[in-house]
Amino acid sequence: MNWSNRKTKFSARVYVMTTLSCMFNMVMGNMLLISTKHFIIASKVGLVCAGGFALVSLTTSKLIQSKYFLATYVFAATAVVDFFTHKSHFGNDYAEAFATGLCAALLSLIGSFILDRKPQLDGHSIFKR
Repeated sequence: MNWSNRKTKFSARVYVMTTLSCMFNMVMGNMLLISTKHFIIASKVGLVCAGGFALVSLTTSKLIQSKYFLATYVFAATAVVDFFTHKSHFGNDYAEAFATGLCAALLSLIGSFILDRKPQLDGHSIFKR
């Protein structure tokens, strides 16, 4: 996969993780309360974080290949953008932003371990019968 496709894939992944965690934390886990207003606010957070990631990826090429750097970036960017985008729905002013960043970082790590796994062709698969 060429470098441009990898950057696009990672930017899309950052958008999805950030948007999902923002929506989840805005409604405090009750997904039945999600409205279009929540989705629009969460999409703004996701777009800013993905755009920031695209800018970071222009300057560094090796760092963004690390799943831990990606999780750290997603945590920091999501927390900062969420803090400045809307007021907190629970706790202190920064509580929701911190929780949203932490949730996005966990989604990033889980996604990295699942999506970046290379197929095993040597017959030692975990799904072996």
